[in-house]
Amino acid sequence: LVVAALLVWAAVGVFREAANQLMDHELPDAERAEIRRLALDDPRVMNVHQLRTRASGPYVHMQMHMELDPDLTLEAAHRVIVEAERRLLTAFPAADILIHADPRGRAEPHGGAFGEARPDDAERSNPAPDPAP
Repeated sequence: LVVAALLVWAAVGVFREAANQLMDHELPDAERAEIRRLALDDPRVMNVHQLRTRASGPYVHMQMHMELDPDLTLEAAHRVIVEAERRLLTAFPAADILIHADPRGRAEPHGGAFGEARPDDAERSNPAPDPAP
């Protein structure tokens, strides 16, 4: 019985590890902080928001919005993003990276299921009650 229990315990451990590798999950907070630090390690990058990370097996998927000076040319903004990707790939060589450039202070909120909330969205979803007559 002891040997059977040990075999079941080992099988459960193998199953958990296999499931962990097969199921994608968000990266731990320490790794997300490192991604933010690497992305912001350039004075031309003013902010990073909507950072999303997933680990799926040996691969890391990350996407983020990067706020840049709105007066940068497209070519200059591209260079900033490519340099950020290189910094990230040094720390996460098996990463799939998607960076969206936003002009600081001029970007429209992004929509979709995971979009940014607009300031007036709360009012639309929770309208103020009509005053009593």
